[in-house]
Amino acid sequence: MHLLATVLLGATLSSTPSQGVLPARNQALLLLRVLSYDRNLKARAGSAVTVVVAYREGGPRSEEEQGIAAALQETARTFTVAGLRARVVTVPWRGASALVAGLKAAGASALYAGESLAGEAAGISAAAHLAR
Repeated sequence: MHLLATVLLGATLSSTPSQGVLPARNQALLLLRVLSYDRNLKARAGSAVTVVVAYREGGPRSEEEQGIAAALQETARTFTVAGLRARVVTVPWRGASALVAGLKAAGASALYAGESLAGEAAGISAAAHLAR
């Protein structure tokens, strides 16, 4: 398993000034479509693209991030990414080492980290690198 694509879209998708919030289903569609442009995705993913959604448990935005995970799961039922089936796994943020374990256990192809984890970018980046 090679986790090379770390997708940190939560902060940019969930709140756009003066336009309101992009609905979770639209965020899910956009994320899956963007992943299809990754030229190495098929080689990295194997038979299915696994998107891990990392979120902060009990955080002020955790409900919204769970909604995005649910929208991704619903969208993945009918949407393929680069011709591959997509699946979604949620992993609560409990530090970088726990995220590494969650990414490896899930066989992650991509990572979505919500806005609540914006302050953890260094730890998330390190975890993604170690999970390769």
